[in-house]
Amino acid sequence: MDGIRDGRNCKEITKAPTHLCCPVNPSETATTLGLRFRFYSIGTILVYLVLGILPFLGVAQVEAGQSTPWVGLVERIMVYGYMLWVLILANVLLRAEK
Repeated sequence: MDGIRDGRNCKEITKAPTHLCCPVNPSETATTLGLRFRFYSIGTILVYLVLGILPFLGVAQVEAGQSTPWVGLVERIMVYGYMLWVLILANVLLRAEK
């Protein structure tokens, strides 16, 4: 049975839109909130895109049934990096209100 029918790839299918949309938010706000935040947003986007490519390098290891603990680490860095960007965005917006 293939991965979609037995539910193994359902998690990957639901994660794809999230990973595709995460670089969009920093790119939209980068131009409106100052030069420092723009550089931070561009850095976040670049790190996110580079780390997004790394798991594809481990596809052969996954297919061979080998261990790939670094893929989980890369995913965590991506998620927590985006959360950090949202936290800094909130801080910037709160300071702009005052």
